[in-house]
Amino acid sequence: DAAAPLDEANSCTVAPELTEGPFYFDADSVRSDIRDDREGVAMRLTVRVQQAPDCTPVKDAVVSLWHCDALGSYSESGERYLRGEQVTDAEGVVEFVTIYPGWYRGRAVHMHLKVFPGGNAEVTTQLFFDEAFSDSIYEREPYSSVGERDVRIEGDMVYAEADSEGTPLMLTLKRDGDEVLAGGNIVIAS
Repeated sequence: DAAAPLDEANSCTVAPELTEGPFYFDADSVRSDIRDDREGVAMRLTVRVQQAPDCTPVKDAVVSLWHCDALGSYSESGERYLRGEQVTDAEGVVEFVTIYPGWYRGRAVHMHLKVFPGGNAEVTTQLFFDEAFSDSIYEREPYSSVGERDVRIEGDMVYAEADSEGTPLMLTLKRDGDEVLAGGNIVIAS
């Protein structure tokens, strides 16, 4: 069940507003499978958008996701791999089919996320990954060809910023055969 990680995800805490990060662009593409031709460990990411203070589901919010590939590269203008958008259902849930993200110099493992709950409102944040879980993924190709990571979560500048403003968004991660199931709750301020 792809939604199972949501049941174990972080509590009802408003998502910290964080740096947008590199290479955001509007892909004009509502799609759930964002892998394109990228190699890596398959991952199903389920995100639930909720409204504070009582964590009611936010229906019809646009969730935009983008992240680097297994080798630490982002798609740029004219490309669209590992980026896409979904609209939340009545339960505030979207699901993306992607790969486990790689890493690049100076940052811990993360994904970028924007939520557009309606009107001109926008929330920009980042999703983070358990270090031990990432270590087990990075033992495999193509991840292992990149070498040893230079920054772990405790030294990541954006994670530190999130930690100072509230609770960083750590995804709940589980293995399901050769696939990773990931989930998290994005709580937006009322």
